Amino acid sequence: MDQLYEWIRNITYYLIFITVVENLLPNKKYEKYVKFFAGMVLILLVLKPVTGGLRLDDKLAYSFEAISLKKEAGELTGKVSKMEETRLKRMISGYEKAVGTDLETMAQTAGYSCKETSAEINSDQSSDRFGHVVKVSLVLTSGKEEMQAEEAASVGSKMDPVKKVEEIKTLK
Repeated sequence: MDQLYEWIRNITYYLIFITVVENLLPNKKYEKYVKFFAGMVLILLVLKPVTGGLRLDDKLAYSFEAISLKKEAGELTGKVSKMEETRLKRMISGYEKAVGTDLETMAQTAGYSCKETSAEINSDQSSDRFGHVVKVSLVLTSGKEEMQAEEAASVGSKMDPVKKVEEIKTLK
């Protein structure tokens, strides 16, 4: 019986409060918005005894928290995947530089002077050749040719043009 009186008291206090708020409004153009909001809250107050036994407020709070958690997890997953992609790009770039350095060292060991090196690594994670060296390129000169080029530059004489190198066909 006390719950019934409390319920009626809450509705009465709420109606008095809304009446005061409506009378204190300086401009009547907001009255329809206040009445709309007040009506929604009044519906909730009137239905509270019916929904109290069903514990709908707990279920609603749980659903809201679950939706919020899923949204945050989705955002976090997106951030992690972007970070992983950036890390992978940096790792492959470092690997390509290391391959270029190794190629330069191998060329110098063979007696060539290396002007430029580049390497391309397969970065497609779905590929079965992920992480393998796909393409390398070198610009080489023999030690003698480089010395002749330096001597020619210092003397000012014209050098013979460089012969075209045939492209090497790769096996796949």
